[in-house]
Amino acid sequence: MYGTPQIFCSPTTLLHHLPVARPPSGSTRTMVACYPGEARGRYLRHCDTGRGAALTAILYLNRGWSAEDGGQLRLYEEGFHNTQVRADVAPLAGRLLLFWATEECPHEVLPARRDRFAMTIWCRDTARWTRPGWPTRCSDAPRWRR
Repeated sequence: MYGTPQIFCSPTTLLHHLPVARPPSGSTRTMVACYPGEARGRYLRHCDTGRGAALTAILYLNRGWSAEDGGQLRLYEEGFHNTQVRADVAPLAGRLLLFWATEECPHEVLPARRDRFAMTIWCRDTARWTRPGWPTRCSDAPRWRR
């Protein structure tokens, strides 16, 4: 079945099943957003470090999205002022995107031409600030094949 996924557990429970060295151990904050297409909704380049998050999870809720609709999440290479694009991710319904919330993971939402819906969960990690060796940069975090 394709469409809006059903979530049967809390975000924290879900994150403890991820294949990471140690999942975040703190609280979560959730935002459900609509970027209005009529206003060419977007979110300027930023990092999620100001939220005190360790991990960002975005679930897209857009049925029938096409490239012409815009609204991609643009991920940049390491360094906030780096202009080299790592990837543009289309906000397709049911797509779950995870990335470390560090200064080396700058990103932005490009202008959307139709209403764009997303649910974002920022996972705080209270142990991150007290345990030596926990990654604070993308380059220190576990890597998976791209």
